[in-house]
Amino acid sequence: MAKVNKGNYVVDHGRLFNHDQVENQKVCQLGVPGYKRNAVLQLAHDSVFEGHLAERKTRERIRLSFHWRKLRQSVKQY
Repeated sequence: MAKVNKGNYVVDHGRLFNHDQVENQKVCQLGVPGYKRNAVLQLAHDSVFEGHLAERKTRERIRLSFHWRKLRQSVKQY
């Protein structure tokens, strides 16, 4: 998508980013490959500082910085 200028994707220094809006805030999200997603989910959900977050809050926390297809499904399964 980034190569053909479709969607809100861009490649910068070999990394895929997505431009989006989360809770009325414009963000630039780093594309996360499959093998790194569980680590992001763990940090967003199980952080000692945050306690247990509900599904929506966990998803929104991730979306502030990261992007991948089927994020909602990943959070729900986690």
